[in-house]
Amino acid sequence: MSLGLQFGSRWLLSISLLAMFGLRSFGVFSFIYSIANILVSVLPFGSQFYLIKEVQVDKSNEKELSKSIVFLLFLTGIVGVLIFILNLLFENDYGSLLYLGLVLGVVFSFNNILFSYLKGVGDFGFELKINGVFSILVFGLIGFLYLYGSLEVEAILYLLIIFNLITTFLAIYFSRYLNYRDILKHIDFSKQNLGAVFQQRKYFGLQDIVTASFVQGGMLLLPLLILDDVYGMYRGMLLIVAPFSLLNVAFSQVLLSQIKDKSKEQIGKVFHLLQRIMVPLLITVLVGLYVFKAIVLQYVAKLPLNDTTKVAFVGVCLIILSSFIYSGYEMLLIALDKQKLRLDIMIIGAVVNLITIFCLLPQYGLIGAISTNVISSVIVFGFIMFIGEMELKKVSKA
Repeated sequence: MSLGLQFGSRWLLSISLLAMFGLRSFGVFSFIYSIANILVSVLPFGSQFYLIKEVQVDKSNEKELSKSIVFLLFLTGIVGVLIFILNLLFENDYGSLLYLGLVLGVVFSFNNILFSYLKGVGDFGFELKINGVFSILVFGLIGFLYLYGSLEVEAILYLLIIFNLITTFLAIYFSRYLNYRDILKHIDFSKQNLGAVFQQRKYFGLQDIVTASFVQGGMLLLPLLILDDVYGMYRGMLLIVAPFSLLNVAFSQVLLSQIKDKSKEQIGKVFHLLQRIMVPLLITVLVGLYVFKAIVLQYVAKLPLNDTTKVAFVGVCLIILSSFIYSGYEMLLIALDKQKLRLDIMIIGAVVNLITIFCLLPQYGLIGAISTNVISSVIVFGFIMFIGEMELKKVSKA
């Protein structure tokens, strides 16, 4: 419910902006927003799932939270310097919007760490309240846009940064599990501490970076390879995927919190039980989505129903199904302490995605853009399901 409010409100905002901006301006907004989303995978360096797995209700956990914040700030400095250098060396058509994307990504990442920490200690209800406030702010912005007209891309980004800073303040000020004095007490930027944090989370962090490279990275390369209108159509099509991506995140985090303390014999039973419940439900939803594809394409993606969009829509359904299943198997490998296997599989997915981007674009336009996601998602799904089941068999025989 909490993630539903958070991501659902962002999704509705994206639909509103697509309708008001048009394809070209929405493409600019989506490009900057993609930078922020990629940074959410890079800057926390795996803290989203590391904290859920390692933090315990009956222990003092502020030191682990502080370590995550320290590494976030360390990586932020590196990324900021990198963007500055690239701006000096290459022509930049986006100007200060790149820095706004960086700031938005940092604030997103900081909140992600805080709420992952709260999930680790089991305080899901508090997160729901805070994200309720965030959603109210976003819904207010949507209402303003419909009543008074569109704002500039820069203004939208500034408002999203402010909204997220408000939720950060509320989370720290009102949570009984977050004490900023205790957090600050453990802040340590020493080389020794940074090295220790890297060693603790390297498989979590590197895997998140690799995943981002094929889930979000293509969105940064595509504007260089296809026309603006096609990129806008591609992003409009991916708006259909966005709510289901939220489902993946929500289900994965709840799944990990349910199986992290189970014995290795029980992990498989609980995992398969939850999969047997959720996968048939998702397939039913996807069948309904396909039946009403004309309405979905017109009112969500703002695209016409033609041969190209019909084929792309089938691809979207395959992305939704395969990514949901493999995200569950990712959590299974984490619970079995097989993070390295998870990383290896995502590296394969990232390489395949990069190859397909340059092979399929710009020759095949929208179909090629969607196909890059379909191929990499299905390959990751096949590998991770096979390896996950093999690891469960090893556990059951042990």
